[in-house]
Amino acid sequence: MFYLQYVGAGFDETALSLLQDVLVYDPTKRKTAEQVLKHDYFNNLRKVLQWLYKWLRRPLLLFETSFYYHPLVIR
Repeated sequence: MFYLQYVGAGFDETALSLLQDVLVYDPTKRKTAEQVLKHDYFNNLRKVLQWLYKWLRRPLLLFETSFYYHPLVIR
């Protein structure tokens, strides 16, 4: 796909690879949604979402939510 070098200028190689898989006119040759979600482009996103999920599920301690201990409070 010759035009991707212009359209995707500044994209990394995994993003261009994903675009090449998705922007196929013939639906029989185009990747399915399930195949696209397994693409390497989404690996980092999966890691970030897993970290965020673990971080949000951690117990909150009282001093983290207290106004007195807030790092922006001038004492």
